[in-house]
Amino acid sequence: MEKFVNPMPEDELKKIWKIAAQNWRLPYWDWANDSNVPELLTKPRVKIVDTVDPFGKNPLFKEVDNPMWRFRMPTGKPMGDDSHGDYKINYVDGLPFDLCVGTNRYGLTWKDEKRSWVEGTSNTAAINAATSKHDWPKAQNRNDTIKDAVVRLLNPAYSTSYEKFVSTKYVKNTGKPEDYLSLEFIHNNLHDWIGGSDGNTGAGHMSSVPVSAFDPIFWLHHCNIDRLLALFQVINWSKWFDKPQHGDKSPSDDLVPFRTGNTNVFYTSNSVREWWNLNYTYPDEGAHDNLSGLAKTVNQLYGEDTWKPIPGSQLVAKDGNDYIINVVYNRYALGGVPYKIHFFIGDVEGHPSIYSQQQNHVGSIYTFSSSYESNGEVHCQNCKDQAKAGILSKAQVPIKLALQRQAADEQVPNFTSTAPQVVEDRLQDHFSWKIVLNSGIELPASAFPDLKVQVLKGTKDSDPSGFSSFGGYVPLPRATQGKVGGGNIQYE
Repeated sequence: MEKFVNPMPEDELKKIWKIAAQNWRLPYWDWANDSNVPELLTKPRVKIVDTVDPFGKNPLFKEVDNPMWRFRMPTGKPMGDDSHGDYKINYVDGLPFDLCVGTNRYGLTWKDEKRSWVEGTSNTAAINAATSKHDWPKAQNRNDTIKDAVVRLLNPAYSTSYEKFVSTKYVKNTGKPEDYLSLEFIHNNLHDWIGGSDGNTGAGHMSSVPVSAFDPIFWLHHCNIDRLLALFQVINWSKWFDKPQHGDKSPSDDLVPFRTGNTNVFYTSNSVREWWNLNYTYPDEGAHDNLSGLAKTVNQLYGEDTWKPIPGSQLVAKDGNDYIINVVYNRYALGGVPYKIHFFIGDVEGHPSIYSQQQNHVGSIYTFSSSYESNGEVHCQNCKDQAKAGILSKAQVPIKLALQRQAADEQVPNFTSTAPQVVEDRLQDHFSWKIVLNSGIELPASAFPDLKVQVLKGTKDSDPSGFSSFGGYVPLPRATQGKVGGGNIQYE
């Protein structure tokens, strides 16, 4: 911003532009509150204010390529060109990002004979479909299910610690069932929904760890992750780093390569804990000591209306019953190659590439990982170390809304209630999971010996004016009994 302003003539107009540059902050996309891609990111070209008429003080516009629609290599050469030296991109997990000059969102597909994905393109409709009718439990209102996940995550009674809130890392025999939901898990799925990960139906840079940050939308996504972390901190200020375990960072460790103004000093987690000292805040933080006010804000953005009855149905949504799928999985089971675990309540139909579009699909887990080693070359030493140490991951898919939808559907036989006995009966006969690579190839659950899938029933006491109470989660063993990958997860 300042580089744009500095060459301007020294006058009153420059002072205005300078203030604007100093006040500019990175925008965020709150995909849980509004699942549609921000308009700024949907157009290949945009009009911007070039300068201002010095006489009439009216803005003068010009049309330019939109830098938020895609990133394009400044050299015009593919990302894998040898001229980029150590920074060149290799063929990543079955997708030719090395041949791309520009970034893609659902644009990289084998069906594109013109190979428009080389220059980079974006399918906004596909992103909106994935984020608003995404492959978590399909509720009656577009993105209600991701709202449900976020409002749980920000609830001070749902995450018992900072580590459980931020990380998918699984620690055996610790925490409580609620702790299997994490910000990292939601973050991982958004990377997949925004970018697309299947070369058959459309893939993009956001779904791949080595290249995701090339896409400008990455920064709006991560700014929102930072915002949700800030909200969690305001609500749970006493919760901070737990005791470090294998491979864990401490809050005083250097955050390489992020340096402070002093080029010899790196930021640490402790030094950025009070983010307002970095000269930015978020509009919905409110007063740091006003917990009831924060609860009202969170509920207004993401809250209680997600559990309302389906229009035209006699089903009572707020019956107090809650249902979740908790999962332990190994993201390095295939050497880091990414995969999805899809969950279904009902018949499974269609090709694996379109599992998420099926009526009975109720959720998924995306590992958002990448091969840590190929041809003897290590791409991620930390990943390799975690794999060697047997570090596993955890995730949670809330399914109350999916069960509610099915119970209200007259075409679903013998299921008209979300009472525990009725739900367990249905899950015993109709609950299943499938594991699929980004290529659309399905693998048997037996190939993932660390996988544990567990369904639990709990209670929710709704409080529209405050934070709702969750608890009392107990396993529904018949839901997974006799199914490969079904297992018993131990908690504290």
